[in-house]
Amino acid sequence: MVREQTARALLFDDRQDEEVVRIECFIAEDGRLHLVQVSSGPWSAWCFEDDPHRIETTASRETTDALCAHFNLTGAQRLPAVLQLLYAGIDAAHRIRELMASLQLDYEVREGEMRR
Repeated sequence: MVREQTARALLFDDRQDEEVVRIECFIAEDGRLHLVQVSSGPWSAWCFEDDPHRIETTASRETTDALCAHFNLTGAQRLPAVLQLLYAGIDAAHRIRELMASLQLDYEVREGEMRR
């Protein structure tokens, strides 16, 4: 299924030796915030037994609206850019989840399962 996206931002993209890590966020057409972290390479394969390894955090439209209010934004289309400015880095997804938790906002995390 392809999700329509209304706004997106790259929070991190780096390659160290053979390991690649990319973190993006976007607002889907339904107003939900998505944080997607994908890592690939020998470290991901060793740590997660999953290569590439994907972690997706999804926040409801209500959580998106609450984040917009927190940052005094007039529309959700601006939220990815603000998150990029304030949270860019290899720990971006973790720090944004910490923000949502500190504001007592709901979100869901889906992660690829270890294959054994």
